[in-house]
Amino acid sequence: MTAPSCLAPARRARYIGGMNLRPLTPADAAACYALFHRTVHGGTGAFYSAEQRAAWAPARDRAPETWPERLTSGFAICATRRGRIVGFFTMGHDGHIDFAYVALEEMGRGTAGRLYDACEAEARRLGLPQMDTAASHLARRFFEKRGWRVTARQTVIRASVGIENFRMEKSLPPGGDACHPDGETRETRETGIARRRGRRMTRWSIRIAALALLGLAGAAGADPLATARRMAEAFLRGDVETVWQAATPQMREAFGSVDDLAGLREGLRRDLGTEDTILSESVETQSGHEVFTRLSRWSGSAVPVELVVALDGTGRIAGFLVRPQPVAAPSPHLEYETKARLRLPVEGDWHVYWGGREIGENYHAADPGQRFALDILVLEEGQSHSGDPAEPASYQCWGRPILAPAEGVVVRAVDGLPDQPIGRLDPAHPAGNHVVIDFGQGEYGFLAHLQEGSLRVAQGDRVTAGQDIGLCGNSGNSSEPHLHFHLQTTPDLGRGEGLPAQFTHYLADGQRVERGEPVKGQTIRALP
Repeated sequence: MTAPSCLAPARRARYIGGMNLRPLTPADAAACYALFHRTVHGGTGAFYSAEQRAAWAPARDRAPETWPERLTSGFAICATRRGRIVGFFTMGHDGHIDFAYVALEEMGRGTAGRLYDACEAEARRLGLPQMDTAASHLARRFFEKRGWRVTARQTVIRASVGIENFRMEKSLPPGGDACHPDGETRETRETGIARRRGRRMTRWSIRIAALALLGLAGAAGADPLATARRMAEAFLRGDVETVWQAATPQMREAFGSVDDLAGLREGLRRDLGTEDTILSESVETQSGHEVFTRLSRWSGSAVPVELVVALDGTGRIAGFLVRPQPVAAPSPHLEYETKARLRLPVEGDWHVYWGGREIGENYHAADPGQRFALDILVLEEGQSHSGDPAEPASYQCWGRPILAPAEGVVVRAVDGLPDQPIGRLDPAHPAGNHVVIDFGQGEYGFLAHLQEGSLRVAQGDRVTAGQDIGLCGNSGNSSEPHLHFHLQTTPDLGRGEGLPAQFTHYLADGQRVERGEPVKGQTIRALP
């Protein structure tokens, strides 16, 4: 079974191509300052003290008054996922890079590289002889890998506190080798094959929609830990042929080729260095697959790196992921109590695949808007499907009624998007066919991935708790049929803050719950 891929960055292969670049506007100042503050305080602790970080990025209710102009003078660009800014770079007309920040969860995904490539391409278009910047300890390595050199080590004073950084520059001789003649950067050339196939894989972060693909039954041999460890270590030492031979056909298709896999491994070494210390290793069974997770420190990463290998019932690689360890997004709503009286949006027994407040039990927790989201599906005899696993209709939850969790007004109802073939994602329409309900008092519920043509409601309709709104499907950024639900402060995906969704009057693993939040691994059922 594919660990359901949906609206947020995931433990496995999610949002392969969900990143866009666009110009910054003055209205982006608040979002950029919030990202800047999180990145400085969450990502530079290995180099700067708490006092230095507070002086560098002081806590504020809003962005400084100078930021709207500062962000938009010269060349200014941001990266977004699902409408949320996840990185931004700015460069003056003289080639000086002022801001260069990406969200912690984006580090190693190629986001910074794409933003930088856009800046260098603009500098070359302008005919500038060189670029320069003042780089932090964390950013220095990033720039050095792109041909920059340190010209001076300096200390700047902020709020009477000294903060060390590096003056750096890069010459841009005519005909330089940063870009290929056809306009592709080295990064896009390295992954061009994958992108042309529609996967848009970053250089090394292998976010494959084939993890635990197709719900194969059984265990991965007698010792899945040893098997998965061998595959992980083969990849790390460059023995990509062994990994390729052990991969399922679907996994090979996702990799592209042995050469593509080798390129991804080399990109990993460039971006994150080499593995230094293993922090932990574990294996857990996820619906018929053995999923191995290895957490370790790497020479070029400020945060631990997570390597995940999923084995199918025959011991073959059905999923693969390498990324900096995600962290749960900070939230001001941890003590929030849901105002609407929510019932479960389904009838019968459903399995909580992702749910809870910690990253380990809910990958959505990395996304501020979906901080407390829920992915549920139906299991029978431990499997999410019966029959042909390549057919959406074979999945146990396919076509089951989805219900309004509480009384409210439909503020968005999207239908007409196709249900995706198993394992294929639609990042351009992450929620797919979906309904957003205004429950009042600033609470908006999202019910996503509904079956094409199944919606029973329209925008403006008033619904009651338990009313049919559509059928469970596989539309949008979903790798297999399931229901995604989350509660947030606005009706706009990617532009609100997630709220805890406390459901009432249900069973969790056979125990009566009068008010609670379902968590990963539970079987839940609404009580009459």
